[in-house]
Amino acid sequence: MANARIHFCSSLILAASVFSQGGFTDRQGQDRRPVGALQCRLTLDKEKYEVGEPIVVNVELHNSGAALIEVAESSEITGRIDGFHFEVQTEQGEALRDQVYDYYALSAISGNRAIDPGKSHFRKLTLNYRIPPLKPGIYSVRCEYSSRGVAGASKTDSAGVPFEVQQTAASALRARVDALARRIDEGKDLKNIALLLGFTGDSAAVPPLIRILQTQDDSAQVAATIALRFLDQPTVRDALIESLKKDGLRERAVYFMAVILRN
Repeated sequence: MANARIHFCSSLILAASVFSQGGFTDRQGQDRRPVGALQCRLTLDKEKYEVGEPIVVNVELHNSGAALIEVAESSEITGRIDGFHFEVQTEQGEALRDQVYDYYALSAISGNRAIDPGKSHFRKLTLNYRIPPLKPGIYSVRCEYSSRGVAGASKTDSAGVPFEVQQTAASALRARVDALARRIDEGKDLKNIALLLGFTGDSAAVPPLIRILQTQDDSAQVAATIALRFLDQPTVRDALIESLKKDGLRERAVYFMAVILRN
């Protein structure tokens, strides 16, 4: 197993910050080899998904050289601050904009991990954090990795992997939103519930997300703020303004509302 050398630090970040089958390529389709001995391999947990379903990507960073390679590792759930970037394209070749580029705020524990020669480091990440909600169609995803905050920085990327988002009945999507909304009353796992609501892309998720935004759970408020960025923005803004009129200002909730309304 890879030797772990973790140096812990806590951070709260608020940042504005082609498809190829079978090989490493750049945007012009030219062959490109991994830099140094680090190689990136990407797989998905399955080939077909419903609209709004979490898309789990498995990334393997493999050390094919003869010396240790250090890579960044943190508890941050999108992989962004560790140097992972995902390029998603439609079947027509249109690149989808990285949602995290617009707005991102989460706390994380960060450090470094050493990969021994011939060994690999694995990360399981959720693609939905990085892309707008996907409509039915054929897509492809490719991972680009560039180590950050590590001596002797390494860069590499993976081959493209195709996947399909299937037609999903509106009733099925609404049922998913309703099931998640019912869990809010339990007061547990609100952070994860908020993000799953955002992944649906359904405007019916706006009211339950505003409910989470009005809670006293900081991490859930942050997650709800991110999730609302995945939904129709005019609908979100109207609902937020109505909430302020009806419920007034509730401590830090107004800060997160202001972040959404000014974007």
